Amino acid sequence: MKTKITLVLLTLAIMTTSLAVGDVKSILEKTPAGNVGAIHANADAIVKTGPSAVKELCAMLVEPGDVDDSRARYALDGMAVYVSPPGAESERKMFVGAIIESLDKAKGKEVKRFLIERLQRVGKAESVDAISGYLSDERLCEPASQALQAIATDNAKAALAKALAKAKGNNLVTIISALGNVRCKAAAKDLLKYAASKDTNVRRAALYAIANIADPSAASVLGRAIQAKGSYERAKATSYCLLFARQLAADGNKRECAAICRDLIETGAEHTQCAALSTLVATEGENALADLLTAADSDSIKVQAAALALANNIGGQAITNKWIDKMNASQGATKAQIIHMLGQRGDKAAMFRIIGAFNDGDKDVRVAAIAAAVKLGGDAAVMSVIEFISNSRITEEINFAVGALNRLKGDTVQRAMAKTLPQMTAPTKVAFIQALAARKAKIASEAVFVETKNSNNDVRSAAIKALADTAAPADMNRLIAILNTTTGGSDRTNAQRAIVAVAEQIEDPQRRAGKVLAAMQKTEGDKRIALIQVLGRIGGTAALKAVVKETSADDKAVSDAAVRALTSWPTGEATGALLNIIKRTDNVTHRVLALRGMVRLLTTGGADQAQAIEMYRQALRAVERPDEKKLIIAGLGSIRSIESLRLVAGYLDDDALKSEAALAAVKIACGQRRGDRGLSQYESVVILRRALPAVSDTRLRQQAERHIKSIPPTKTAEIKSVPEGFVALFNGKDLTGWKALLHRPYDNPIKRAALTPEKHA
Repeated sequence: MKTKITLVLLTLAIMTTSLAVGDVKSILEKTPAGNVGAIHANADAIVKTGPSAVKELCAMLVEPGDVDDSRARYALDGMAVYVSPPGAESERKMFVGAIIESLDKAKGKEVKRFLIERLQRVGKAESVDAISGYLSDERLCEPASQALQAIATDNAKAALAKALAKAKGNNLVTIISALGNVRCKAAAKDLLKYAASKDTNVRRAALYAIANIADPSAASVLGRAIQAKGSYERAKATSYCLLFARQLAADGNKRECAAICRDLIETGAEHTQCAALSTLVATEGENALADLLTAADSDSIKVQAAALALANNIGGQAITNKWIDKMNASQGATKAQIIHMLGQRGDKAAMFRIIGAFNDGDKDVRVAAIAAAVKLGGDAAVMSVIEFISNSRITEEINFAVGALNRLKGDTVQRAMAKTLPQMTAPTKVAFIQALAARKAKIASEAVFVETKNSNNDVRSAAIKALADTAAPADMNRLIAILNTTTGGSDRTNAQRAIVAVAEQIEDPQRRAGKVLAAMQKTEGDKRIALIQVLGRIGGTAALKAVVKETSADDKAVSDAAVRALTSWPTGEATGALLNIIKRTDNVTHRVLALRGMVRLLTTGGADQAQAIEMYRQALRAVERPDEKKLIIAGLGSIRSIESLRLVAGYLDDDALKSEAALAAVKIACGQRRGDRGLSQYESVVILRRALPAVSDTRLRQQAERHIKSIPPTKTAEIKSVPEGFVALFNGKDLTGWKALLHRPYDNPIKRAALTPEKHA
């Protein structure tokens, strides 16, 4: 009976093992998983199979280079993640137990390393004994110590402390560092002897460790270390002293921390003093104020800056008052820096005390005080700053103060500037007017208008220029009057700019030129010309009609101004008028100007494609000079259309124009941007082949050649209307394109020139 029971149990064990192996293989087939959900599903399947599956996976691990065990590694790593969260303690213990058992059986050190790293992630106190046995192994000491640091239980710290006595070489450095990282106070006394080691790595590791553990007994050792001869050694030791101080504070020994910091502030280098101040403030709070006040007088700019930056970490009105007292007792750069700090501090109570520094004899102090007062007081500081500006005679300071005021939002600043503008000196008036313009201060327009009559040229010019931003449509007649009183130069230009800017504020485009048109009826000569120039920038149907009429004026200066106004028209409604000038004028200058204006408007969308091409066609017929035709051909180059391509193709045989025509053909036919394939008609290929000989630019030639290759020939039966010579020449490949060419009106270059196929080729 006993024998039968034994056989049954053995059979069940074998079946269970086989089942586990089978389950593991099916899971590995799904590894690595493509997302977190799949990873968890695989891990869950392993957990349900039990520790035998985990051990089976561990048994599949091999040393790198033997076989590919990546699937098993992925699966185990996924398991480690899966059993880590709270609530999975039983699964974690099962996984850890299987890993520990497999760790003892693993043969290769890299396999052991991998398993130790899994314990580092999920192991706890139960893993320490299994891991600590590898602290004496030269290859595995590092991963073992890392794992024990991660576990960081009392028995993990004890294991590291126990290993210290027998550790040598690199293992010694590793274990010393680990003891420091886990702050093992039990090992503090044993570590002290290594702080004087002749081995640099051991010595530095020990100094770090005793500093991080922060046992008070380490103070004297660290104190001696900062007396080292080498500058680098001293710097490292100093950093350990600061670490020691911070950890003392963390352990509640704030008095000892403060003592160390104050000693380093007194004796250390610049960067050490800064770091010690930071630690002292973090530890002592308000009790470090005296140290900061003293550091604010430091000869070191860095130490002074650090002290003032740290000052804002200690809040409260009482502290602010101490700094105000310090400000009043200081001078020069130190006073300026304290004022800047008070501005950053944000305590508004300091504003009125800072305003007192507006009259300081040092320019840097005055500038700092202005910036800080505006930052703290906002609108409440405006009149004080304006009073300072009114008394200043230094342009640089005036501009700085105005700039500080200009950063404030709202109407308070511009109302104050407008109100005090009449009393200011000329340089200040200019600064105020420019500031009001920058703020587009409509409420200050009256004050600005007054200054347009100022006898000072700088003030008057600034005021006229500012009207573009401060005036409103209701001011249009006043603006026109100012324009009529200017004699030229920048004042006239700025007055015209102001009229245009104000006109653009009128919502209805057709009403914008009304008052300008009315004024033009009452003027002549230069004044009339100035208003015509304005109309050319305002636009509108009524303005266009008036300007077109002026192109026929008896006064040549007026007619010239009218033509030029049309060329600068803001919308495409002037293209027809420009074309008429091109057709009828004998004035070469006017024709060239009109051509340029028409091309500009058509290029920027002054008409639809068909209209634009027709206008270009008419212009080509109206002009004779090659330079004029070149302008038109260049304009056609911006229209992506088979019609525009056909039109420029007509000039490929003209020696004077073929280069421009070829360039335009390439621009029209070929894509000019990513994703733009250009014209798809095969006719474009035929024309590009004709254009290629005249294209000198290598990049454009390549562009044209790519386009030619991108469009396959049109295969068709012989077309009776196409001459036999063309059929033979093109072998029936592109007859459709040539048929289209041959059936165009007589202006087609092939029909007009009656070219033979041979010559055309």
